[in-house]
Amino acid sequence: MPLTTDQARIIADSLLESAQAIGAYLHAHKDISQDDRDKLSGQAMNLLVASSVATTAAVGLALDSMADPVTYLKSTVTEANHQIKILQDVGRVIELVANVADLGVAVMDKNPGGILSALGNISRIIAAIHNPQPQQPA
Repeated sequence: MPLTTDQARIIADSLLESAQAIGAYLHAHKDISQDDRDKLSGQAMNLLVASSVATTAAVGLALDSMADPVTYLKSTVTEANHQIKILQDVGRVIELVANVADLGVAVMDKNPGGILSALGNISRIIAAIHNPQPQQPA
């Protein structure tokens, strides 16, 4: 049975929690032998690697579930480029440019997590431009 994106994320989070629990145990029990400390540290590292693999799988599944990720990527970048041309707020321009650059690096690295992260950031920035929130008085 193939995993869903949510199931892969739950597994990744659980493995990360286990690695963190080992770290907390090692911190709280300074009196254990170096040999036992090394064994536990090694297992914590194995759990971190497994968590990273599960996270990558979750991101890959998320990309696979998109109807047409290339079209979404292109339309997001096209809208970002349009905003860069017309925005008057240099801070927003810098923010968009940085995230478009991050997206380019993630695509070149074939990093699905980086791709999703950059696309999400770009989409949030564009949404904030189209739907500005009223500023709170200081």
